[in-house]
Amino acid sequence: MAAPREASMLGGELLAAYRQLLERSTGMVALARQQDWDTLVAQQEEYVMTVAALSELEPHAELDEAQRAGKAKLLEKILQHDGEIRRRLMERRDELSQLMALSRRERDLSRSYGALDSRSGGAVVDGRERFEKERS
Repeated sequence: MAAPREASMLGGELLAAYRQLLERSTGMVALARQQDWDTLVAQQEEYVMTVAALSELEPHAELDEAQRAGKAKLLEKILQHDGEIRRRLMERRDELSQLMALSRRERDLSRSYGALDSRSGGAVVDGRERFEKERS
């Protein structure tokens, strides 16, 4: 166990790490709002590293009442950002799913009707004569 003075110093480091995590999550929310998905994914790696540093500090740090209240406020904002990022990512996932389904349908239609089109030499065939003869 850390000595009291050491534990209180770690408390300051812990709060600094939470502030850094909030800064990262604020940036990630901005990226999600801008729909900059590639940069957002790249930023997630740094976010995960900050969370790992927090998990190492947390068990050894002792926070006074004011520090605990500050930590709670930081966590609340971080969780709000996390919720918005998740919501926007889910929307993006749904959008991509729709695009993939559309692409599959277009591919299937192209396979089905593209084969017919290649037999006719790519031209539209006027079938009225044939149908008029069959009706007579």
